[in-house]
Amino acid sequence: MSKLFTYFLVLFCWQIIIAQDISLEELQRRYTSFEYKEVIQMADELLQFGINSSDELLQVYELKGMAHYTLGEESFAKSTFEALLRVNPNYTMDQRRVSPKIVGFFNEIKINFLNGREQDKPILDSLMVLKAHLLTQHNEYKKAVIKNLILPGWGQFHLDEPVKGFIYSFLGVVSTASTIILISKTNVREKDYLNETNKDLIPAKYDEYNSS
Repeated sequence: MSKLFTYFLVLFCWQIIIAQDISLEELQRRYTSFEYKEVIQMADELLQFGINSSDELLQVYELKGMAHYTLGEESFAKSTFEALLRVNPNYTMDQRRVSPKIVGFFNEIKINFLNGREQDKPILDSLMVLKAHLLTQHNEYKKAVIKNLILPGWGQFHLDEPVKGFIYSFLGVVSTASTIILISKTNVREKDYLNETNKDLIPAKYDEYNSS
């Protein structure tokens, strides 16, 4: 019985971890706590999987760029701020909450970015197409995650990944079958224990039931 409880506990925790999403609020909290490396790592994960709106996208880029700059990684900060400006070329930092040095650094990048926009228009057009493609991929990924939580492997078939789909489906079937076997085994041992009339055998039957 204790093993069965542990199994369900692990399975439940695993589902929570899979469904868990990093929030923008947590990213901001990490930045104000000077955890800049964690901010960069979490921002990368958000940019890959969890951006729901353009406003959130801008804030994530801003926090990531500021974290890079604070760590002295100016080249990474520059590329991050440029990515922000591709989303909104008119973006302005709030000088009341952002360091003047970072604001100045960002404004220089913004001036150069705006001056070079016309020359780089073909490249920017390609980037917009890429952005639209990535957003579509992101939406499809979210749908796949939901489907996998309902039925393991379904999400991979949705993403046109049949090999992974079969593997996940197989693991899901094995997991479900193991659960059914454990429950069935526990029920059988419970009945054996409850139906046992020999006093000498009752403790042994109980131990078998309790260990299942």
